[in-house]
Amino acid sequence: LMIKPHVTYLFWLAALWWAWRSRRRRVLAGWLAALISASGFVLLFAPNVLSNYLTAAAGPPLDWATPTLGAWLRLFFGPQHRGLQFLPSFVSGLALLVWLWRQRGEWRWERVTAPLLIASVLTAAFGWSFDQVVLLPVVAALVSQLRALTPAQRTTLLGSLGVSQLVLLVQNRCQVNDIFYVWHPLALAGLYWWGAGHKRGSGGDDPHGG
Repeated sequence: LMIKPHVTYLFWLAALWWAWRSRRRRVLAGWLAALISASGFVLLFAPNVLSNYLTAAAGPPLDWATPTLGAWLRLFFGPQHRGLQFLPSFVSGLALLVWLWRQRGEWRWERVTAPLLIASVLTAAFGWSFDQVVLLPVVAALVSQLRALTPAQRTTLLGSLGVSQLVLLVQNRCQVNDIFYVWHPLALAGLYWWGAGHKRGSGGDDPHGG
């Protein structure tokens, strides 16, 4: 997740808040040390990487057709409305901050990781189809729900995951434009909430409880 912070930004906001709130100073120190050491290692081989990044950030490629909600907003309302590219990030970031402020009770990462990753990928300002590899924990969370489902529900879940992977393969082979990969995180979101609903109905732990 640290390799793709731009598509997991909500996860990192929540992680930093959790570490600060629970007074886990070692987590914050470890994260900072890892960031500095990794950046230093990269600078050894590419001394201009930071200046190149700042240059790119100052003039972001806003005409890229990425599989994000911001890109689809611009597709519908006009590519000249560049601010729409960042609107989903702003709204979801603000919603997360409000939710964190009101959060009470025990914090359990198994409840919040998948929703945070899905929301991050969908609302990121930029991101490509191959960046959706960060959604693998969501697939793992779905598979972990199998024991709480009936045989028919397991077949539905595994079949849906298999079909989604087949569609992704076909899109890749046919070189479909990246903007049309936006369905994938939406499909995983639907499957996750569907599986969570059946898990609650069977008496299992609510993966979204506070």
